[in-house]
Amino acid sequence: MRSSHFVGKSIILPKVPYDGWYTGLEKAIARLSRFPERHPIAEDESEWLGITLRQMIYGKKPATYRLLFSIEGDTVVLHYIRHSARGPIELEEDE
Repeated sequence: MRSSHFVGKSIILPKVPYDGWYTGLEKAIARLSRFPERHPIAEDESEWLGITLRQMIYGKKPATYRLLFSIEGDTVVLHYIRHSARGPIELEEDE
């Protein structure tokens, strides 16, 4: 993982193989870092993980993705990038 810093927020990003997609993702996350609280809470995943996760939708149909992140002080931590066609995270996925 690498860390990028935007406007007082530190954002931890996973590496992905598609540069164009990744560049767009970095720009979206840069915007996210300014006002992360404006994004809705991902209720199911927050309950499952026991932390408050928020979600941002990235991309255009049919290639939209849910970015699930938490806010920890001045840091936005990206936990999951999931295609929007997939349902909520279930316990057996991470076991």
